[in-house]
Amino acid sequence: MVWFTIDRVERHHKDTFPTAEVYGPTAGPELRLVTCGGPFDRRSRSYRDNVVVFASPRPPRPGTGPEAGPGGHPPGARCSYGCQAGLG
Repeated sequence: MVWFTIDRVERHHKDTFPTAEVYGPTAGPELRLVTCGGPFDRRSRSYRDNVVVFASPRPPRPGTGPEAGPGGHPPGARCSYGCQAGLG
C-alpha cells in the first residue's frame, strides 16, 4: 500500500492548463488528480476550469503495511474516519 500527501491544489482555466507540469517527468513518484471545477457553462455543457491535486508519496503509518487487518487497519483497531474494518 502506498500513501500520498497532498502538496497543493490548484484551479486553472482550461485555456491555461499547465500541461507540462501535470504530465511532464518528475524526479520521483508523484500523483496528479485532474477533475473539473469552476463555473459550469451551460452553453458548452462543460466546466470552465480544471482542478489539479498534486501529491507525493509518504512513509506508511505504523500498522498500515502488510500486517494490517481488514480495511488497512491494525487488527482490532477502530477507524477514526467512520469506516468499518472489513469494508475497506
